[in-house]
Parts: sequence; structure tokens; C-alpha cells
Amino acid sequence: MLIIYLCYVKTCLGQEDNFIYNCFVNDNLRAQLCRFKTSSHMLDIEIGRFPSIARDCRTCKLCLLNQTESQYHFLLCCPMYRCLRTKYFGYIHWP
Repeated sequence: MLIIYLCYVKTCLGQEDNFIYNCFVNDNLRAQLCRFKTSSHMLDIEIGRFPSIARDCRTCKLCLLNQTESQYHFLLCCPMYRCLRTKYFGYIHWP
């Protein structure tokens, strides 16, 4: 079944031409991006599900916003990462 699916999705053999991954020359940054996209990171939203912690109880331990530590919170909301957001994203205002 997987082979049939891959035949429809991937039309030629070789490395995918993906701008996101090709723009990183540092292998560590590329690996971190892959972990983030595949949810194999160390945020509480993922590691809290193995000991069966309720989703609402997986809050961010770095800030006082009492929000779930998810990718959204990590990237856009947490005040503890504001300097990293400014460094890598610039001054982008999110809703």
C-alpha cells in the first residue's frame, strides 16, 4: 500500500527540492527543523502524552501565561522567547 502511495506522490527518484531544508547549511539547524515539523521535539505538548498527562495540564513552565506549551505558543506567544523571535523573524506582529 505504501509503495502505491509513493508512486502517486513521488514521480522521480532523488532528493526533493525543498527550499526550507536547502536554505540551512548547518546540519544541526536542519535537524531541529525536521524534529519540530514531525513533532519529535521536547515541548510539553509531545512529551506529556507519554505519561498520559491531560492536554490542559501541559502548560509552559517558563512563562506565567498558563497556556499549553505547543508549537504555536513556543513560536508566537511565549514572552521568554521574544528575543529569539526578534532575532530570527524580525519585528513581525502576530494576531
